[in-house]
Amino acid sequence: MRRVFLISAVLASMLSGAAWAQAWSEYENRQEGWLMNFPGEPKVENRPYMTATGATATAKVHTVEIPSGIYRFTFVEFAGNPQDQTQTIAHAVNALRQKGRPRYDDAHDLDGVTGHQISVLEPDGRLMLGSVYFYNQRLYITEASVPPGAAPPQQFQQSITFLHPDGRRVNVRREAEEAAKQKGESK
Repeated sequence: MRRVFLISAVLASMLSGAAWAQAWSEYENRQEGWLMNFPGEPKVENRPYMTATGATATAKVHTVEIPSGIYRFTFVEFAGNPQDQTQTIAHAVNALRQKGRPRYDDAHDLDGVTGHQISVLEPDGRLMLGSVYFYNQRLYITEASVPPGAAPPQQFQQSITFLHPDGRRVNVRREAEEAAKQKGESK
């Protein structure tokens, strides 16, 4: 009897895990240069975004709120009003820091794209994982918050991928190496 219960529990766990995993979907926007996993269909809103210099830009905010967490991705295009990379990243990271007590807070790059990762313990005990990247005069901010005791939302934070307009994945280091190699071959 105990064995039947154990097998049933394992199967139920596997099926519920499979159902949960299937709820995550990949969303892509080649025009804005990104690909992300979301745990459901994101609600998209345009909101004002205050830059480090005090100027206002339009942010496109994608949000999914489910019982297991709040998942938010913010995209800001600065092509018409170029921003300083270091200042822009620092400003966005500071806004995430203000949400609670930072537990991890360090510079990070993703495929050579300059950025920052942070985890914050929010006042209500929720854990927020965030990342900020700046590439090609575009700001990308991920922010996921889960209740106390829930698994950290790393699948969301780490799913961001930067894309070229043709859908190829951006890899700044590899592209620089290839350009240098081609330059060396053309001499």
